[in-house]
Amino acid sequence: MELGIDPGRAKVGFAFAEGESLLASGVVPRDLFGDFVRIVAAQSWGSLASWLLEGDARSLDGRLIDVIVVGGGTGAEDARAELERAGFSVAMVGEAFSTLEARSLYWKLHPPRGWRRIIPLSLLFPPRDLDDLAAWILVLRFRASSWR
Repeated sequence: MELGIDPGRAKVGFAFAEGESLLASGVVPRDLFGDFVRIVAAQSWGSLASWLLEGDARSLDGRLIDVIVVGGGTGAEDARAELERAGFSVAMVGEAFSTLEARSLYWKLHPPRGWRRIIPLSLLFPPRDLDDLAAWILVLRFRASSWR
C-alpha cells in the first residue's frame, strides 16, 4: 500500500492506494498533521474516519505502508521532516498540475447528474476540496516513474 501526501499551508491531502485502486483518502487541517502522522504510525485506521472523503478506513486493516509519496510543493519540507521523525522514509514527487488532474479524476469518480451532465466538465467545479485526489495523483505518478 502507498500513502500519498499533498501538503499545503492550511490543509494536507492524503490518499491510501494499492495498485491503481484508491482505498481511502481525505483532508486533514495542517495544524493536525502531527496527529495524522501518529495515527498512521500506530496504524489506528479508525481514527481517520472524521477526515475521510473517499473510501473506508476499514479497507486499510491488515495492510502495511510500502512507501510514502510527498508532493514537492508548498509545505513539502515540513511534511517530509515530520514523517521522517516518525520513522518513515519518504519519496518526493513533483506536483505540478496535480490539482487540475484531481479535478478530472473527481468527475470520473462522481459523474455529474441531472442538468449538470450537459455542461462541459472543464466548466464544472467539484463541491469539495480535492487535495486528497491530488495526493492520489502523486502516488500514481510515483508508480508510473518507478515501474518503467
